Amino acid sequence: MIPIEHSNLTDASEAVSMGTSSLFGTAIFKHIVLNAPIAVAITDSSGNMCEVNDCFVAITGFTRKELVGNNCSMLSYQTTPKEVYVELWNTIRGGDTWEGTLVNRRKDGSLYIADLSITPFKTECGQTFYYTTQKDITEQHRLKIEQKNQAALFEQVLSSAPLSIGIIDSQDRLIFSNDNYGKLTRSLSIDPLVKLSEQLDNQYGEPSITQYLAQNQSKSETLCLGESRAVDEKWLECILKKVPYSDIATEAYFDTNHGYCTIVGIIDRTKEKREIEEKRINTIAHITSDNKYVHTLQEVMMGMLHQLQGPLNMIESATTILKQNNHACPGLKAMDNALESAQTALLEIKQAIPERHPEALQPVNINQLLADSIAINTKLLIKSSTEVTLNLTSDLSHIAGKPYRLLLAFDQLIGNAIDAIQHAKHFNGQLFISTEQYNDEVIVSVEDNGCGIPSNMRHKVFQPFYSTKPAIESGCHGIGLTIVQQVVNEHSASLDVSSRRHSSGTIFRLIFPKLN
Repeated sequence: MIPIEHSNLTDASEAVSMGTSSLFGTAIFKHIVLNAPIAVAITDSSGNMCEVNDCFVAITGFTRKELVGNNCSMLSYQTTPKEVYVELWNTIRGGDTWEGTLVNRRKDGSLYIADLSITPFKTECGQTFYYTTQKDITEQHRLKIEQKNQAALFEQVLSSAPLSIGIIDSQDRLIFSNDNYGKLTRSLSIDPLVKLSEQLDNQYGEPSITQYLAQNQSKSETLCLGESRAVDEKWLECILKKVPYSDIATEAYFDTNHGYCTIVGIIDRTKEKREIEEKRINTIAHITSDNKYVHTLQEVMMGMLHQLQGPLNMIESATTILKQNNHACPGLKAMDNALESAQTALLEIKQAIPERHPEALQPVNINQLLADSIAINTKLLIKSSTEVTLNLTSDLSHIAGKPYRLLLAFDQLIGNAIDAIQHAKHFNGQLFISTEQYNDEVIVSVEDNGCGIPSNMRHKVFQPFYSTKPAIESGCHGIGLTIVQQVVNEHSASLDVSSRRHSSGTIFRLIFPKLN
């Protein structure tokens, strides 16, 4: 408070009322001051209190008797800067109203923050008095500082969080975002919430995040960005949480209905997704490799049985003829025993042929299987410097198929194409894989710019153990396309082979009936 010399309210009120109408007489003036719902003090020009009201007494803790006649400095506390008092006195002595805050001390020694307004006024006889009102804003100040601290802590916690966070209002306008959200936006070159809104509109027909949440308190949505190249794909998990949010507009003062804002937490799941996808592809690669091994072993052993059975049949026929012409031939018994042993051996070999695991027909996404086939052959494609061009029809119908059998066939076609490209000694190997739908058929085309297949050999290449590549090449068994033909037959499909029109290479077209 400001410091002032003794006077009293009666003198002051009388001085004020001199020359005024009876409506503002001494009694009314005193009644207004004493019963004002705010702390009021009247001081003289030196800061001595002439009168105080009950609110002033309640705030300070002093009695009226202890206050009136004493200087306002009795309430002052040392933490209020001296410059504040200098400004205060300069202002009111200049005839202006001063408004500000002081740290004051109550009778019990406790401190409070006083929000003051001090207005000078003069009587007709020239005496100067000060009309002071004050409010205890200690609690408001505490709440304000707490809110400020909480806001700072809240912002720091959000900024330090290992996820990107954005807060949007009911119009999907961003009202807060942390540092990670800004980094994510810069790395994507687009606001992730814009992409999320587009996805919600495309998939669910909801034009905004707020409408997508509707009556739900929380939801989550996975956002995939950069779909054109798998290596650039980014998988984001968006967690949406609706929280009450009051409107701060003046016209909404009497509105008791709370609005809502939405907290959007974005977690980058790209690394986890890639790890899961890598494990899935590795699993597919192992299963395909095992299937290829079993199928190759089957073909080799069955081919071997076929090759052995022919000579044995001839020997058996010759033995039968000998028995008819010369029963006493001493070697016939030995030949019968040898034939019996040979047939037993062939039976044992036949029984040793491994069986494939049965696989049920199911709806199959051909595009996904082709993408998986490319993935499991990535290292081989890179090693052979073969560039792959995929042109897959996005709305391709499913077919009824056996996924792992089809994977095996596609894997053989891709491997065959790579071998053809390497055999042609191309430095810029090209592999084109496409899908299309025509009426009730799903068509897969695998095209390469390798050495090609002469027209007179196109039917032979599907025979077991027949190959257009040199027999000395490691891994060349002439079985790959045989497997493809068998898989095609299992799916009631057809297989067509042709040469490229304007350059070397081969086109394999597999035509499947679509799933009804």
